[in-house]
Amino acid sequence: MDREACDNAVFNLLLYGKQNAKTRKELVKGTRVCDREVRESIERLRRKYIILNNQDGEGYYLSENIREIIRYYVQEFKRAISILARLKPMRLFLAEKGVKVAKLERRLKGDKAA
Repeated sequence: MDREACDNAVFNLLLYGKQNAKTRKELVKGTRVCDREVRESIERLRRKYIILNNQDGEGYYLSENIREIIRYYVQEFKRAISILARLKPMRLFLAEKGVKVAKLERRLKGDKAA
């Protein structure tokens, strides 16, 4: 199954509301693709749609609930900040060794000027 078909299959299984959350196992079964493909599909879909999961194993769901979205936003923001903080010593080390870290980061973000 190509990426677009996989994304559509995963999206079509997602419903609104935590009470309708689908586990990855359910998504794998419903799409008949492997767990890794489901995870990658969710990652792509999250760039277009609000897909939440509560880190409690209950699964993924769509939401328009402001409180749920704020909670998830804060959770993911804190995770991102934590990851960036862990990268700081490596960034400093690489810069000391002459690696153009800013250029590397632009290239990783897809900046054509890098």
